[in-house]
Amino acid sequence: MTFFNSSQEPRDTSLHYVKIYDQQIPRKALGHIAPIQALKNGHRKCPDLFKKRVYNHQGNRA
Repeated sequence: MTFFNSSQEPRDTSLHYVKIYDQQIPRKALGHIAPIQALKNGHRKCPDLFKKRVYNHQGNRA
């Protein structure tokens, strides 16, 4: 069981998990690489298709 110190903590924890799940966990459909890495690879191959450079948000790894 997890106890939180405030009512905001469960929401923050959930949002952090979703961000990690959406960006960092490798996907079989992407050849077992993380979505953020797939974006970086795509940007490297075809930079003209992207309006902005792909980067990790502060606090994320990879």
